[in-house]
Amino acid sequence: MAPEIFAPVIGTVQEFINWSLTIVSLMIIWYVVKFFMVAPPTEEEKKKSKEEWEEQGAKMREYFGGKMKEKEEKEKAAKKQKEEKLEESQKLKKKKEKKEKVLPVNQKLIDTLETAEDIAMHLSKGERKLANKKIKELNEHLDDARGLLRLLRKKNPDDKDKLTAVIEEVHAAQVSFSEELEKLPKKFSSDKNEWKGEVSEAVASIKNFRASIGTILEKLEKFHK
Repeated sequence: MAPEIFAPVIGTVQEFINWSLTIVSLMIIWYVVKFFMVAPPTEEEKKKSKEEWEEQGAKMREYFGGKMKEKEEKEKAAKKQKEEKLEESQKLKKKKEKKEKVLPVNQKLIDTLETAEDIAMHLSKGERKLANKKIKELNEHLDDARGLLRLLRKKNPDDKDKLTAVIEEVHAAQVSFSEELEKLPKKFSSDKNEWKGEVSEAVASIKNFRASIGTILEKLEKFHK
């Protein structure tokens, strides 16, 4: 009974296998024929293929070359930044060392010169609030300078008269400078040309003031540590 039931199925499977083998055989024959029938590439095709290959190679070299250059530039920029930071650090160190060697009162007068320059800049720009802030800072520097000069005079009794004269010069310069700044209007004009005229005398007096402080500094050179 069983063989009669499976006989058609077995026959169908066998038929399917036969057809599959036939198709595979035909495909093999077709690929073999195609392999021998296809003409080899011509010189023009070889040349074109070579050019395409070289073009792709050039693009790849250009890409990797660009990446390498970009990397080198980044490394160069990082190195430059590092060198600049080191240079800046060395400058600050030298400035600090130089400052430490300067007599305290001399440093206060140097700070006064720098602050006076800032005042002139702010006045020229019409920045009244910033100028007032620096004016207050300048007076503090000068008050400190006179206090340090008194200490210096106490430590150098042989130069008492000379240092007393210097103290008086600092005080006179401070009073004269303050009087000039008191002439400034409480509020500058909104017109640029007008307020430039309003501060012109004060800016000019700052130059004279800085010259006076510079002269005082020269007199104090002999008292360096």
